[in-house]
Amino acid sequence: SIIILSVVVLYSIKFSFNIYKQNSKNLNLNIGKMDLESTKLFLQENDFDYLSYSGTNLIYNNRLLLNNVTKFEYLKNNNLIFIDICIKRKYEICKEWVLN
Repeated sequence: SIIILSVVVLYSIKFSFNIYKQNSKNLNLNIGKMDLESTKLFLQENDFDYLSYSGTNLIYNNRLLLNNVTKFEYLKNNNLIFIDICIKRKYEICKEWVLN
């Protein structure tokens, strides 16, 4: 009886730890995705003339817009703006957008 209880408790602890790790990973990914989506909304509403990419920072009008940026490329074509962006939090998250 004690052996069975010990096995059940050990597997319960292992299961709980795995759930905690997965939730932590999901939290970090979703925070990064929210950072990217808020940046996208900001860029849709503002002029690209004040935007610059320096090192790992995306700067707008001499103010930090987004940090830990590993890739930022944009191309203006007529009324469309094509953006390719990656950020590094605990995991790297990349997005491609087309803004007008």
